[in-house]
Amino acid sequence: MRIGIFTNESRDPGFRITQQCVQVIAAGGGEALISSRELAAALACTSGDYADCDLLISLGGDGTFLAMTHLQGAEQIPMIGINLGSVGFLPIIEPENLDRDLTAILQGEYSIEERMRLQYSIHKKSGEVRDSGMALNDVVVHRGASRSILTLDLWINEDEVERVPGDGLIVATPTGSTAYTLSAGGPIVHPSEAALIVTAICPHTLHNRSYLANAGAVVKVALPENSKPVTLSADGREPLPLEPGQYIEVKQAGQALKMLRLGRDNFYDTLADKIQKRGISK
Repeated sequence: MRIGIFTNESRDPGFRITQQCVQVIAAGGGEALISSRELAAALACTSGDYADCDLLISLGGDGTFLAMTHLQGAEQIPMIGINLGSVGFLPIIEPENLDRDLTAILQGEYSIEERMRLQYSIHKKSGEVRDSGMALNDVVVHRGASRSILTLDLWINEDEVERVPGDGLIVATPTGSTAYTLSAGGPIVHPSEAALIVTAICPHTLHNRSYLANAGAVVKVALPENSKPVTLSADGREPLPLEPGQYIEVKQAGQALKMLRLGRDNFYDTLADKIQKRGISK
């Protein structure tokens, strides 16, 4: 088994945990791969393209894992993460269990679960697609640095739902329901489900509700002609500018993310503890 290691140096100073991974993989008869030639040479492992791997492992926090899901050519490669962050909703292996869990993986003692992803497209006023991409957690339309209230028109399928004034809108997956949308008052949905969660960010109204749409729905977010320029960000990545009159469509992506699962699902067992730890740095 060729295992790609996607490591965050700021979370693993001196690459101590990365080196441990390389050694455990080699001892179990696998092949460790790192894209950086210099780091691969220093750790005595293979250098190459992550797209050629059978499995990808991230070393870091949730942000590192999300960055790994956006690696080009790795969309269908199963993934798992080693938690070197403060929360760790996505990376499920704790460092103290690294040897045991990696050995189990090399021996085939795991299952694969599929996580819904989002497909978004940015449309010009003419309807032409200007840009597109995927997200595991969420797609966020936000007013950015502007001090003005952002007004957005929300559609679900062919139904005009409402005009939402505020800081923006989040369209999230169940996996992303414990991320930004949770802070905005959205519901927690088990990550094995398939649904679209639409939540307003600081809405300037007398009500604040989320919308839960089925996996086959298409969410459309339109900017009025007199809107200020705003941004779209997928999984917290580099924001893309949006212009007045443009609109965004978000739907379930055709490709789900394959995540390795070790043992039983303990999502609800660890939920409260992980939420309480959010924002606490090590």
